[in-house]
Amino acid sequence: MRHELACQCLGADESCFANLIAEAAEGDPEDAMLIATLLVRADMAPCLAALARDVGLALKRMSLRSRKASVTLGTTVH
Repeated sequence: MRHELACQCLGADESCFANLIAEAAEGDPEDAMLIATLLVRADMAPCLAALARDVGLALKRMSLRSRKASVTLGTTVH
């Protein structure tokens, strides 16, 4: 699939990558490994799944911190 450089749509590769990070961060290593094999060679999949877990957990921590800061400042959280 080819897109323009400024295209805002979410492609299949990006969707697969987002699902990999989500599954790994939610503690589902088998599904994360399965998704990782769609993106890289089978021998690299465990490394990618571990990195995806780290990235997903970091994103979760950042999200929780921003929610906590919003509540502390008295802003509305939706």
